Amino acid sequence: MKIKDFFHFSISYNRTMKTYNCTYTTLETLKAFISHNKINNHSNVLLQIFTGICEKKFIEHLLYSLNILLPQINIIGATTDGEIINGSALSHNSTLIYTL
Repeated sequence: MKIKDFFHFSISYNRTMKTYNCTYTTLETLKAFISHNKINNHSNVLLQIFTGICEKKFIEHLLYSLNILLPQINIIGATTDGEIINGSALSHNSTLIYTL
């Protein structure tokens, strides 16, 4: 998968806060998304996770991977019956919203 295949956008508020979002598919695409958007260069990152995959092992693996990739990250999350990203409704996916 190429970077251009990610769903993402950024919004700037007072030129100090940015938001990026993506749908989690694989660890490799997650690493590429983080690198491409230079999320790992920020010391204060809030990540909101909305997941329709309510399997404990999946959620534990995702959280473990995120903490390895971004040890400075603050994470909040919720399980959902549907996820919305860029105006599209998804089901049985995980939407990750990074605020820098």
